[in-house]
Amino acid sequence: MNWLTVRLPGCRIVYLPAGAPVEFERIRNNSPELRKADEMLAVHPRMRRILWRSDNPDWKIGPPGWEKKKKSHNFFYTVLHWSDGTDLSDLDHKVTAGLADESDFSACAPADFRTIRCLVCGTSIAVIMAGSRNGPICFGDETRIDDHKLYHHCPVCGQNSRWPLVADFVGQELWPSEWHIRAAPA
Repeated sequence: MNWLTVRLPGCRIVYLPAGAPVEFERIRNNSPELRKADEMLAVHPRMRRILWRSDNPDWKIGPPGWEKKKKSHNFFYTVLHWSDGTDLSDLDHKVTAGLADESDFSACAPADFRTIRCLVCGTSIAVIMAGSRNGPICFGDETRIDDHKLYHHCPVCGQNSRWPLVADFVGQELWPSEWHIRAAPA
């Protein structure tokens, strides 16, 4: 894995640009569902994946052989989601060049992969659920969600499902048009 680290106030993250593979044996919250969903998350136009550790913001990370004495499952997998139209390919280039800073991440919300069921049509849907507690502490500001666009309608039947904090859908066939998006309540 090509380790692209970004130091932000209060944390350090491993940033995974579009298409970058994940070494799932190094993350704690991996499952077969997440591994399958990661294939789509890796190319999603509004998301980037990060790895992070909760125990020490000054952890050392590097090429194979880093911290051999520690358990290999030391990282958490989190998705960062942008709903403001930020060009994430530009961000990929900035991170790769070592030029990314806190301002480049100000419009994102941390999120986790989940599977939910529409209460109207019963369809199981893979989603990204936003939440300030889903990522490293540097993304813990609750106001990140306040300005974030969230989905409240099922992409299959179109009915309002009253979902809390659904930031996006995982499958490309479910990336809905703008009519599904409703701004977060003020």
